[in-house]
Amino acid sequence: GNFSNKRTESRKHIFQISKKEEVPH
Repeated sequence: GNFSNKRTESRKHIFQISKKEEVPH
């Protein structure tokens, strides 16, 4: 449960970073 939750959070963080890098602000 905890491990799975942490994994999801990491994936979300990576996705957010990818989106930020994709679109320059």
